Amino acid sequence: MEKNGIKKLVLGAALVLGTSLFFIGCKSSNDSDNNPSGSIDPVVGTFKGTIEDGENPDIKYYNAVVIVSKVDDSRVKVTPKSGEAYSGYTTKTIKVANPVGASVVGSDEQGSVAYLIDTKSLNVSTEKNSAQDKTYIFNGSKQ
Repeated sequence: MEKNGIKKLVLGAALVLGTSLFFIGCKSSNDSDNNPSGSIDPVVGTFKGTIEDGENPDIKYYNAVVIVSKVDDSRVKVTPKSGEAYSGYTTKTIKVANPVGASVVGSDEQGSVAYLIDTKSLNVSTEKNSAQDKTYIFNGSKQ
């Protein structure tokens, strides 16, 4: 079980790194200033997509909603919508950055976040940090 958690963390970090490197190479000098490098504000909002249980991939919730809010200039809080069947999944605060103005990405012991500004798509993978944590993988888009 611990091996799966480490595998997910490594895969999440690789996803974040790969996404960052991809957009570093794709950014042109005439890209809009609507997505300033450094600001994590573009990832803040409500997202709709699929939540997959972190321990049992056969459990999926479609049309699930998660809310991403800004904690400070380098961290966001990802919260499954309350009052839903999937609301018991653990809220996580994850360190993120916007290194080139094209994506907001980050990974730490809480999980990983990858948000592509142009497509408004979000991928979140959470990690188990206590016996009570309920982990998940979310893939969706901004509403």
